Amino acid sequence: MPVHSITEFFQSAGNIVMVVIGFGMIIFVHELGHFLLAKRIGAKVEIFSLGFGPKLFGFTWGGTEYRLSLVPLGGYVKIKGQGVSSDKSESPDDFERKPVGKRMQVLVAGVAMNFLFAFPLCVAELLIGRQVPNNVVTEVAIGTPAFEAGVKAGDRIVSVVQSHKSSAEEISESEWSRGAVQNWDRLRRVMIFGDESKPIFLEVQRDSQPKPLKLRIPVLKKMDLIERDNYIGMQAGMVKVNVNSIPADSAQSDPLIKGDKLEKGDVIKTAMGVPIDDPELLMEIVMGSYERASAEAGALWPADPSAKPQGASVPMTIQRGGETLQKSIVTRIKGYYDIGLELYRKPVVGKVRAFSVADRNGIKPGDIITGIGFDMGLAGPWPAPKKKVEVQKWHDIEAPLAEYLAMRRANPDSPSLKTMLISIERPAGDKAEKLEVEIEPEQGRAALGALAAAGITTADSFAAEMLGIAPKAELYVWHISPRSPLAAEASSAGVPGTRIAEGDRVLAIGTIDLSRTDMIITPKQLQLLMSSLFPVTPENTASKNVMVVSYRKPGEEKEGKFHQVGVWNPPVTYRAWLEMEPGMAMDRNSLALDQEDLGGALARGAVMPFDIVVLTYQSVAAMMKGTVGTDQLSGPVGIFQMSYKTVEMGISSFLWFLAFISVSLAVLNILPVPVLDGGHVAFLVVEKVRGKPVSERIRGRLEMVGLVLLLALVVFATWNDIYTRVLGH
Repeated sequence: MPVHSITEFFQSAGNIVMVVIGFGMIIFVHELGHFLLAKRIGAKVEIFSLGFGPKLFGFTWGGTEYRLSLVPLGGYVKIKGQGVSSDKSESPDDFERKPVGKRMQVLVAGVAMNFLFAFPLCVAELLIGRQVPNNVVTEVAIGTPAFEAGVKAGDRIVSVVQSHKSSAEEISESEWSRGAVQNWDRLRRVMIFGDESKPIFLEVQRDSQPKPLKLRIPVLKKMDLIERDNYIGMQAGMVKVNVNSIPADSAQSDPLIKGDKLEKGDVIKTAMGVPIDDPELLMEIVMGSYERASAEAGALWPADPSAKPQGASVPMTIQRGGETLQKSIVTRIKGYYDIGLELYRKPVVGKVRAFSVADRNGIKPGDIITGIGFDMGLAGPWPAPKKKVEVQKWHDIEAPLAEYLAMRRANPDSPSLKTMLISIERPAGDKAEKLEVEIEPEQGRAALGALAAAGITTADSFAAEMLGIAPKAELYVWHISPRSPLAAEASSAGVPGTRIAEGDRVLAIGTIDLSRTDMIITPKQLQLLMSSLFPVTPENTASKNVMVVSYRKPGEEKEGKFHQVGVWNPPVTYRAWLEMEPGMAMDRNSLALDQEDLGGALARGAVMPFDIVVLTYQSVAAMMKGTVGTDQLSGPVGIFQMSYKTVEMGISSFLWFLAFISVSLAVLNILPVPVLDGGHVAFLVVEKVRGKPVSERIRGRLEMVGLVLLLALVVFATWNDIYTRVLGH
């Protein structure tokens, strides 16, 4: 065996041992709580076992048998008289003979110990320090509160303050000083766990500004922590997109397909010259290399829509090991079920970014962009644009901006490309005020120029970065394809005035919710989503795909009316696929060490377990409401895999993960479910109220129901782990 293989073997074995010891400690501490309180109230502890399964050896001391058992994952405590199946006696050391209050102390002690155990874990993690994203913004979601407040990618956030004050100018220098942040975790804690009744104020350093900017994010509407993080809309930490796994039937592993292929572990730096920091952007570029409707596919699709011929190759820059390679990566053409609707956003300004060129030139939300002109030359005695574009939908803004940017970067000294002319209609009562604004667009990031050079204009990045405007989120029907069953529906003899038609707003397609106004989905993102949800396979035939389209006619908003139509046997659209499972990792250059001295570690460590409690309960509630999918539920396999990865990341990350698991175990264990500690506490509450215990027959049946539900949840979560993590779906 090579030396590096021996080293990797022992390193992996050591990591597994650490995971086993860590989880064993969490369960051991829980059982230790029950043990100590049982001893304290005078109940006899018959067995205290370190580990499960067959006894390896043990000894008896003070009436308790102490064991070391074979399976080192935790342990258990057997208390005399506890449980439905236990033998009861009149002995004063029998658990059931103790007062309700004392028995409740024993039951709650395990949960309390798990919660308390998280404190030293958090303190140790903070003393050692953990690599977290630094305080530089890498992405601002378009149209979000962060976008509207004026935050841009590249900004360095140096301070964050929550206050009831109305403007950033009212925040004192001492408040800004106390709110100083050096990394994203501290900033995120204020944004997510802060008081949602107070606005968030940010002090931002921007390269183009000599002085820090002071921005205000308004009061957040009431929502859970997971939603709030996405709602604010800014992220930190440069992301590397890597190849996590390659399916066995992928074009990347098919020997019959010739050409450059990806390998597991590759880092994809660029695609078609565009820097890649997001798997969705990568898939959008690949999709753009080939996309055809079934009517346009021709002889390539004779009879079998599940056929998967080779597609065009996509030029990429790959980091493989220590080498940087230029490759033309093979793709495969596959079909997906489409409804045959071309959707669009209206050219109405939804949000304006503070301090942007649009803001400085008086462009306002509600303005309708009717035209864009650029390449300003002399047309007669006055300057006028040589290129004019009539704007009917939002994409008519993005495409000319991309063309303008490409021309400007190719001719940076051209005076005619310094400015653009924006034509606007501003609603004013029954009339519309017509305006023309000449502005000098912002350059945007280097990645924006790469998108323009590659001809990728389907994102909303150009208007957002160059002008500082975002569209409204609503999607409308632009065109109904003749190949779509909806074309027949639109011309059918149904109820007049209710049939789907061009100009209708689409609220949902199947399970895809398009009704939210606080989350912008581009038409291209919707196509990507549909291609992932409704692929053509031999098992997934057209007859099995019935999509329900929910839509609203013009003028029905106030009444809240909407209509639905089913799409049977939807048509097929074909697109290029990369056929690999992408992964993401943080670029080390965008990380910072989050570390405290002893005083700071004690102060923050005392708060962190409470944060985990809130996050755990809200995650459970979000899953029950359906806002978080059950595919996010992890079982033993997933938890072991995540814990192993945190060990690889370093001891401090593993300690934080153990603290999270310990508190989450406490939170879930106190839920009033029979067989859990919370269920037993509920029985004691009923006993206290009734003056007598719940009968053993009822308790036994309820505990059996609880056990079945718990086992079903474990089986489901384990299958979810195997399906998503092992099989790679």
